[in-house]
This record gives sequence, C-alpha cells and structure tokens, in this order.
Amino acid sequence: MFTLRHLSGRRKFSLMLAGLVASLALLCKQEFGAACYLMLALVLVMEAILQRSARSLLQGIVACVPGVALWVAIYGWFFWTLTPAYMVDANWIQLPGTYYSQVYGPHFYGVAGQRFLPLETVVLAMYAALTLMLWFFLAKASRGPRNVALAILVAIALLSRFGALGLATPVVITALLVFPIGMFLISCCFIAYAIYKLNRIADRRYLGGAAFAVFALVPALRVFATLRPSGYSIYYAMPLFLVFVVVISRCIKAATPALSLDRQRRLVNYLLAAEIVMLALFCIPRPTQRTATLETSWGAIRLVPEDAGVAQQILAFISEQKRHGRQVALLPEAPILYAFSGTEAPSRWYTLLPGFVSPAQEDVYIADLNRAAPEYILLTARSSYEYGADYFGIDYDQKIYRWIESNYRVAGEFGHFRRAEIKPPLAALLYQKEAPGTAIEGSK
Repeated sequence: MFTLRHLSGRRKFSLMLAGLVASLALLCKQEFGAACYLMLALVLVMEAILQRSARSLLQGIVACVPGVALWVAIYGWFFWTLTPAYMVDANWIQLPGTYYSQVYGPHFYGVAGQRFLPLETVVLAMYAALTLMLWFFLAKASRGPRNVALAILVAIALLSRFGALGLATPVVITALLVFPIGMFLISCCFIAYAIYKLNRIADRRYLGGAAFAVFALVPALRVFATLRPSGYSIYYAMPLFLVFVVVISRCIKAATPALSLDRQRRLVNYLLAAEIVMLALFCIPRPTQRTATLETSWGAIRLVPEDAGVAQQILAFISEQKRHGRQVALLPEAPILYAFSGTEAPSRWYTLLPGFVSPAQEDVYIADLNRAAPEYILLTARSSYEYGADYFGIDYDQKIYRWIESNYRVAGEFGHFRRAEIKPPLAALLYQKEAPGTAIEGSK
C-alpha cells in the first residue's frame, strides 16, 4: 500500500514507511519479506531508469535504510545470542544442502505445488489462455447469451453448494473461471505487459501494476502448480487473485471498446459481481461439525466435539503437571499446546516433523531430553503424509522413538490413538518416565 502511495505521489514518507513494513514482513515470514523487497527493488530501479538519474536510486535506497537497519539489528541479535549454527539448523532447514531439503523437502514442495515440470507448465499456460478467452468472450457476447451463460454458471454453483451436483463440474469451473489454476502465468503476462507499456508511456500506474504483480508472484511460487481456493494457496496466492481480478476488468474493457466508459464500468461491475457470487458459492467452506467450544488461555476455539474433548483433557493434564513442577514434552507436533498451557518444550525443537532434525541431530535431541528429563511425553497421532513419511518413530526419527520406548512406558491414552488415517482425530499416547501401578488421572 505504501509503495503504491509512493508511486502516486500522495505521501512524502511513503517509501520509508514501505521499507519499514517490508522489514516487519521479513521478521514475520521470510517469503513475504522477500516479496516486499523485490517489489521495492523493482520500483527503485525502474524509477531511476525512467528519470535517468542515479540520484533517484540513491535516495530510494536511503529511504529504505531504517527498515533494513531494523531487521539487520534484530536478526543480528538472534545470531549473536543464539549462535549462527542454532539459527540455521533449527530455523532455516529449507536452505539448499540441508538434510530436510535433500530428503523430505522435494516431496513436500511437490505436494504443495512448488514444482516446475515442462509439460505441466505448458498445460497451465493453456489453462491461463483459456481463462482469459472465456472472460473476453463472455464480455463480448450480447446481453441475452451473456445473461443465460451467467445464469447457468450461477445455477451450477448453487447446485454444487447444496450438494446436488458432483465434484467434477464445480472443480472445472473454479479452475477455469473463478480461481484459475493458471493465475501465476496470467500474472507473469500482466507484468510483461505493464513493463512494455511503461517503456512506451512513462506512466507510473504501469509501474505500480508491475510492482504489485511482483509482490504477488514471489510467495505464489510455493503453490505454482496447485493454485486452488484452499490449502496453502489461501496463504500464498491471495495477492495473485487480486491481480487476476484486475486482469478480468481489463479483459472486459478490451472486449467492449465501442461502449462508453459508463457502460463499460457497469459491465465490469456486473461481471465482477457474478465472479464474487460464484467464488462464494464454490469456494467458501461449508459449515463443518465444529460445534464444540474449547476454552483456552488465548480464547475460545471451535472444534469437532471429539477433538475438543481430547484437547481439553490434554490441556488439563499438562496444567496439572505444571502445578506440580513436572514437565511434559509433546511429540512430534503440537506446539500450540505449549502456548495454551504456558509451558516450554524440553529442547529448542518444538516440532519434529520429517527432516527437521538430521540423524546426527537426533543424538542432540536425545541429549536435550536426558538433560531436561521430562516426567511425561505425549505422542500425538500426527500423520505427516505430505512429507512422504507418515509417522514419527516408524517412518522417521526412529532413534528418538527407540530412546523413548527404552526409557518410558505407555501409561495412558488421550482419545483413541491409531495410525490409520491421513488426518486422524486428535489423540495421544501418554508415556511416563517412572512406572506407577495405576493409570494417570485424566487419561484413559
């Protein structure tokens, strides 16, 4: 927002504020921070080229210095106090050459959509071209056929919403019209066109469009091949969807050059309203069975009754052990339960998903457990199928699991623990360091 304000010349300190916000983004989520800084770099370089002035580039860099100083200082403090090895090994496991990136990362990236296969890319390009053609001809059609086509599409969306239609038709319409699978390549074309127009007409609006599209493309690399209105795309592709909305409006205007500006505007509003209705009917999640409320120190959370009951038991158990000065470790992944109960993990690793610790680091983790000597260990039924290794202790981190089996015994169960589903209900085995004669209160 501040970058676009800078390009429109509305705020004197907009560029400096953009640099500060980019710094905050980099501190929160590196992908979005990188997107912000690449966008700023494009703006500064293109402004210097348009103005034929190195001074403009220097002034822009100086304006961004406060933001850079902020993240350098904070990351520098972490590196200084925690050591570079800790920061890299425990936090940036996706760096090239790490154990995770070599063994488990490729499978996870492929499932999430970060794959660039030549044939698949060609198919996505065909989908992108078909999407633009559909919107173009929908706008170009006369009023009667256009209204009939939209009525049919909305009717399909309604039937899909209320379960009267199979899955195939809604998925096809969504992938082509509503939330197209080829949006990434559409945005690439959007950038190319904006830069082309910028070279011909020095209009900063084109630079603003190119800058925003760069910001949208960088995080969307994570879901390049699986763009859909669910899953990781919800986090990484929403700016990309906004670029798509802009492209729709331009397609409509390009299809109706003979119309007056007022009639073009009404047509754009009409078709975008249809897009919003279909988006809501096709893509907004249906009501689920989350009818139970879990009360936590962070507020109320809606869950399915089975999960809410198990989570309440686990939190009550951890809180009770905390009052008695006993530590509970949660494996392989349930860091939110540490937060809700106000406790800490016995090691610097709060999560042990596939590849998060290498075979050598398993010994370090076991040493941490030995040092902390938690009274209890809770082993959840987390299935990590998306990494290509389903279950902790069986498909990965076997050494840690063998150590737990050798030093702890199963003393109870929360919920019904089973390794049989991709997304099993919340459940956990309770391991106790010592072996009392009776089961632990609060478990079953």
